[in-house]
Amino acid sequence: MNKNLKQPVKEYKIEIIKNYKININLLSKWFDEVLNLPKEEFIGNEIENLCNYVLILNKKLSQVSLIPVFYKGKIKEIKDENEKFIIILDLSYIDLIAQEFYYKIIDFSFRYIFWMMQKEPTLENIQHFSNSCIKELVNPIRNNLPVGKSRIPVLQEIFNKDIPFIHLGQGIYQLGWGSKSKKIDRSTIDSDSAMGLHLSQNKISTNNLLKMAGFPTSTQIIARTKDELLNSIKELKFPVVVKPIDLDRGEGVTVNIYDENRLILAFEEALALSKNKAVIVEKQVKGVCYRLFISNNELLYCVKRLPISLKTDGKSSIEELIDNENIKESKKFFWLEKEFYPKDSLTLEILKKARYSLSSIPKKDIWIELRDIESTKWGGRDEDMTNFVHPDNLDIAIRATKLFGLNVCGVDIITSDISKSWIETDAIINEINFAPLLGGAQISKTYIPTFINKFINDDGRIPIEIFLGNTKECLEKAKIKQQEYIKLGLKSYLTTHDKTFDENLKTINFLTKSISSRVKSLLLNSNVESLIIVVQNSELIHGFFPIDKVSKINLISNEITDIKTNKNLDEKSFKFLIDKLL
Repeated sequence: MNKNLKQPVKEYKIEIIKNYKININLLSKWFDEVLNLPKEEFIGNEIENLCNYVLILNKKLSQVSLIPVFYKGKIKEIKDENEKFIIILDLSYIDLIAQEFYYKIIDFSFRYIFWMMQKEPTLENIQHFSNSCIKELVNPIRNNLPVGKSRIPVLQEIFNKDIPFIHLGQGIYQLGWGSKSKKIDRSTIDSDSAMGLHLSQNKISTNNLLKMAGFPTSTQIIARTKDELLNSIKELKFPVVVKPIDLDRGEGVTVNIYDENRLILAFEEALALSKNKAVIVEKQVKGVCYRLFISNNELLYCVKRLPISLKTDGKSSIEELIDNENIKESKKFFWLEKEFYPKDSLTLEILKKARYSLSSIPKKDIWIELRDIESTKWGGRDEDMTNFVHPDNLDIAIRATKLFGLNVCGVDIITSDISKSWIETDAIINEINFAPLLGGAQISKTYIPTFINKFINDDGRIPIEIFLGNTKECLEKAKIKQQEYIKLGLKSYLTTHDKTFDENLKTINFLTKSISSRVKSLLLNSNVESLIIVVQNSELIHGFFPIDKVSKINLISNEITDIKTNKNLDEKSFKFLIDKLL
């Protein structure tokens, strides 16, 4: 990643009392052996190195709390004042996320950096730190933010591509500025239909619409009581699948139901999970579920969705494989991806069907399934089948996506072989998924760059120039530059601290006289194709500047009014302002 990439920042001040011993070697041990965080070669003094470790930890804790901070931030100033240090940091700031969360995370980071310098990374200490992270930070913050763990890997790739983003609220982000901007929420984009959302969230509505449009679907019956459940079997016959009417991602789904006892148990489980207290009973179709991720009327990728499985080594029993893998997973720190392998009665049942037991030692390189279906609860294993999708299967996936008015869609097809036409295999479309998970599993993550490239052009930036100086000449030169952009065919806007003009040189009225607020509003205006900012006073020294980089800074005059004294800024403050704008 380009280390020069930035996000808009805010200033934070921390005071540290000099009653500690700095142990960078022990800190480095924690970062290398436990936290798996990238360590940089710091060349500063001890307190600077300590602060850099804090910045790395702060960034990671922000991400695991679902705050998309990707720029580490920087040390702005360290003041040595007798018995204490006063540390001023620039930290990434995301709009419409509570200010208290940022303070909470940076305070926690400092506190536990000092703690790590006193504690060896024993299992007990690792567990203490992990529990503290989850209890004090992650859970309280996540509970106040929109759900969606895939938002972080998607926005990480957007940041890697140097595309600026602005949080609009509710987990929806604007990528890019002005006329080049697009809106995204995980894998959902601004051209996805709201009606498609409503239709796809109800499995019965989805099935009915697909049937009406001539697509292959399953035969379904709704059951709310045991009597309705048992009557459904008279029509469908075994084997059947039972699932809640209003959940997705495999929650509460039971497959391979061949008898009445298993049917009733599956019904009770699904009914308990259903918000609307109704379940779907459907005729089971032969085959496996394939997820076709459709974007822009094209196939982004296709995966074969298999149950959680273990690959054999030809030496160990299945029980030994399960135990060994679970020991490995248990040693991972909480923010690393973990996957635990079940060894319960359902596992024994699945193994028995495959003619195995826990004591079996299968041949090498065989996948042993521990569940009969991929699900959110137990996880699963994906195989990349993107290059094997039959044109007929891709055709129905794209047409179904259009039917629901979606640009991005996860179409689940159950078939015995995705490389053969659905007509030949009697395949069905099982589900239509609004906002399909993107970046959850490793295969999916590899396709995020392609997804972003198709969604937004270049880096989504518009030309932005700053003119510095509280003089008549400065404003006149800014207006000349605006005219130059207009002559190039761009809708160019110009703003000062208290006046804003559109491409027709008409005044746009805002309630605020803050240049920061005016700039933010223009970045959100899809009509703006270029922006001229005239900085006349010191507001931005004390406040938040919503832009991470500009096309050009034009220094017309060093006469900048200090809003606190109403005099021109001194040389130090002027340099400070320039540094902030850069």
